[in-house]
Amino acid sequence: MGAPGSLLPLPILLLLLGGAESGSHSLQYFLTAVSEPGPGVPEFTLAGYVDGQRFVEYDAEAQQMRPLAPWVREARPEFWERENQVHKLRQTCFRGKVRSHEHLYNQSRGFHIFQYAYGCELRADGSTGGFRRFGFDGGDFLTYDTARHRWEAPARQAEATQRRWNGDPVALRYYRNFLELECLAALRRYLQLGKGALARQGEGGVLGRVGSALGAGGGLD
Repeated sequence: MGAPGSLLPLPILLLLLGGAESGSHSLQYFLTAVSEPGPGVPEFTLAGYVDGQRFVEYDAEAQQMRPLAPWVREARPEFWERENQVHKLRQTCFRGKVRSHEHLYNQSRGFHIFQYAYGCELRADGSTGGFRRFGFDGGDFLTYDTARHRWEAPARQAEATQRRWNGDPVALRYYRNFLELECLAALRRYLQLGKGALARQGEGGVLGRVGSALGAGGGLD
């Protein structure tokens, strides 16, 4: 990924993949950090989607989460306080992630991008799904295998991290619980909060096709 402009449409491209499956619901987050922020390209961005509707985003300059959907403005003040605290820390963390990945890839100059995406889905048939991916400069770095509950390393530079994360049973349990319990619980809360305001169609097929978008539009790290 060479130009900053190619970064911004990535979340939208991912959401447009595949057809919709009636009765399904999804929650997805896309986080991005860049090495050289500039006009129109913040140092750190976050966009959250419920059923394809962009409902929150993070303002890196103000260091605040912004409600975009009318229904999420009804969330309690403590929700916004917690979200602001979490993502201020993430902004700092992602700044360090860009630098550490520049070192890993021996790419100390130029524009670089670190991305992370995760999400979960409640399908019409009662089954669930999820994804969690990291990437750097347009390629996959680490991906979470939801069937085997382990991390895969598409990039050679990720192999040391893969071994470390897969060698920690407590961390592996957390990663699994996060997608299978916490993410789905959050999705159900948002569906209750949004009720009729949310579209009744989810992104059928999107979770399984995220990987094909990474090579075309940018990697998730």
